[in-house]
Amino acid sequence: MKVLWQIPFKSLNGKTCRIDVYDPDVPEEAPISPMTYQAAEDPFYFEEDDSRDLLNDVIRYKTGYIRMIDNGGLYVNDIYPESVFDRPVKVYYDGVVVFNGYIQVQDFSTKNIPTPKVIELPVISALGVMSEEQYDSLKEQTQTLAGVDSAILVVE
Repeated sequence: MKVLWQIPFKSLNGKTCRIDVYDPDVPEEAPISPMTYQAAEDPFYFEEDDSRDLLNDVIRYKTGYIRMIDNGGLYVNDIYPESVFDRPVKVYYDGVVVFNGYIQVQDFSTKNIPTPKVIELPVISALGVMSEEQYDSLKEQTQTLAGVDSAILVVE
């Protein structure tokens, strides 16, 4: 798994930030440099699920958006995922990972408008993806959560 897309930006506090989007089909050793894209205004936003039902909603996950500028460059359309685990994302704030998840699979078809244009990509944390996946009863499942293999025993 290799970083193929990067979106560097500065926070409102002047801290260096970066969004890395991975392609799990490209090996880490591949001699490919990441493509750098310009961040849009408010380049990364996320919030945690704020349900107050602590008895039934024990899984709290994050959702948000990546906002970047499409200047008509090559391979920008390849960032859109085709499956749930297709585009892992890590967001760094001053060198510390503050978000770890995936670009959500959605219909990204839009009107054909000239570039430059702002692209908004919805993201969900790895825990959120796992809470929404369907698994067979009493069967162990192994999934990769943004680079970490996790075994999950699902009991219904």
